[in-house]
Amino acid sequence: MTPRSTSGKTVSVIVALVMAAMVAVVARGQVAAGPAPETALDARQAMADADVHWIAGKTGWTTISVPRIETRSTRDLALMFFGSAEGYEGVRPLALYARDQHILFLADELSLENLLDQSILLHELVHHMQVGNNAEFDCREETERQAYRLQVEWLREHMVAQPYAFLGIPEAQIEGLTCP
Repeated sequence: MTPRSTSGKTVSVIVALVMAAMVAVVARGQVAAGPAPETALDARQAMADADVHWIAGKTGWTTISVPRIETRSTRDLALMFFGSAEGYEGVRPLALYARDQHILFLADELSLENLLDQSILLHELVHHMQVGNNAEFDCREETERQAYRLQVEWLREHMVAQPYAFLGIPEAQIEGLTCP
């Protein structure tokens, strides 16, 4: 799950981490209108397919098909993840992967013309690949740590010199994601 912080409160290690990641989303400003919807869907699918292949190359996992990708409002995503339209302590997701349904949900406000938003897609696709490859982890924090590590590596390959600063997350916070 990748949320947006509206209150800035730290509610847990995971929520604090994802809240910090979304500070950059809040700060990025508006992006110009994108291509026509059909073209945008084709571009999103092509981007996701390339990401799945990139993840497989980095992890040694089997390449699997891209999950169904749907857009929802941040309100709907908050309801799905937290059970409340207000989110939790002001946190509203920007993306999440429904493991049981194999559906990746993106907030309708994301623009895949934006590098940060592209990295959010990649982060959620890591979770899809974890599930599809039956990757074993001792806890959810380990799945998040791996997704963030790969997101950082992807950003470096896309010429982001300081990916942790770009995400608004100290490296120690990501490395601190360990099982309770």
